[in-house]
Amino acid sequence: MKDEPDKTLPPSTPVLIGAGQFMEKGKSPSVSLPPMGIAAAAGQRALDDTGAPKQVAAALDALVSVRIFPDSWNRPRDPNPFGRAENPPFAIASRLGAEPELGIYGNVGGNTPQKYINEMAVRIVRGEIEMAMVVGGEALKTAQLAVREGIDLDWQEQDNRAFEDRGIGESLSTPHEFAHGLGVPIQTYPLFENALRHRDQHSLQSHLAAMASLMQPFNAVASQNPYASYGEPRSAQELATVTAENRFICLPYPKWMNAMDGVNQGAAVILTSVAKARELDIGEDKWVFLHGCSEANERLLVSERLNYSSSPALGMNTRQALAMAGKTLAEMEYFDIYSCFPSAVAIACEELGLACDDPRGLTVTGGLPFFGGPGNNYSLHGIASMVEKLRRKPSAFG
Repeated sequence: MKDEPDKTLPPSTPVLIGAGQFMEKGKSPSVSLPPMGIAAAAGQRALDDTGAPKQVAAALDALVSVRIFPDSWNRPRDPNPFGRAENPPFAIASRLGAEPELGIYGNVGGNTPQKYINEMAVRIVRGEIEMAMVVGGEALKTAQLAVREGIDLDWQEQDNRAFEDRGIGESLSTPHEFAHGLGVPIQTYPLFENALRHRDQHSLQSHLAAMASLMQPFNAVASQNPYASYGEPRSAQELATVTAENRFICLPYPKWMNAMDGVNQGAAVILTSVAKARELDIGEDKWVFLHGCSEANERLLVSERLNYSSSPALGMNTRQALAMAGKTLAEMEYFDIYSCFPSAVAIACEELGLACDDPRGLTVTGGLPFFGGPGNNYSLHGIASMVEKLRRKPSAFG
């Protein structure tokens, strides 16, 4: 991102040119946006961020919709009490005045926003597409309040255009695991946390203190993030102290150590080629490049893991992405470690060789317990936040 255009860049080089986030809070469910409306609001902000919203919207030939949380558990999609958009990518596109040829509804996973950015970047390099948006939104808080207050909502939308539904993906649990209480993350991640606690020979109180020390800096970042849903400042002592309000959810996690899904949040990013960005006269001060990427999965079934205190795939992923970029961890100025639970952060730091108290910080977003956990879409907020950081300091990497 230099003042003068770099004419040596291959025209097909993918580049991020727009990023946007949106959050609704404190509204009655009767006037709140549905999930596709929240996603579209974030998408519009990403379009506006490019400086050429109408031209970019007209040029979009691919739109990936991150899978919403209510569609992430059942195969096929179960009926929703408020109805649903039957064609999520085009429900968003129609709100944006866009007519992409390719619409994709993503599969399940907190990694999917980055996964689809990688995929769209590859397709741009190959010349299969010129302009893509990856976008997602959740209205989980609205749904929770509507059920609680007995408010009926109409979120049903029909669109017969063809789109690609990637499904929920591979099963994340087995009937055997379900039978033993390992069906959802708040039951599964405590296994990892207690494995770390046992390895480190912590008492319950000393481990609560360690988790609080790890997560309090995330809260500090969330407290400064205008898109955070639970950003009230909290001390490490407050996070570690079990009270009626900060009750245990699943040992050893009190409430504020858990991803908080009661949110109405959306995020979006836009990718194109260097050639198309120049054609549309998108200022180079908007450009952020993808220098390196990698994808890998651990054994998805918890009962098949080799242990509950490491993540070899995560370490391998990081090394490959850094090698592709020709960079080292020491050259990274910003990080956003996935943070659904403290064990995820602690294990990631160990695999990266990163100190948990690294002065660069571990998040630019605020973490799922404090920023909020918008289903599969949190990572897209992290990427949008990272774009803002890197634009402010073009020499930096994250």
